[in-house]
Amino acid sequence: MPPIIGWLAGGGEFLAATAGMLFLLFVLWQIPHFWLVMLRYQQDYSSHDFPSMLNTFSEKRMKRLLLSWVTALGVAMIMISFYSHGPSLLIQGLVVMASFFL
Repeated sequence: MPPIIGWLAGGGEFLAATAGMLFLLFVLWQIPHFWLVMLRYQQDYSSHDFPSMLNTFSEKRMKRLLLSWVTALGVAMIMISFYSHGPSLLIQGLVVMASFFL
């Protein structure tokens, strides 16, 4: 929600494609970010009986899910370069640099 509020505060239209792409980027980024933190500190989560996805799925399954989410995130980043109204050279450069992380 904060990206949409910022977009509207900056004078953008509510149903603009760029705002939707920005929202999609943040949604797709948050899930794998949290899951990677959970995998990194797996022993801390399990030692305190904190409910997590690792209680439901194996580590191998979590890594496969992460690959799917990160792939969707990469596709969303590429889509932003096509739908953006900002400086396209900058956005295309960011997409190229981000592709090295896939």
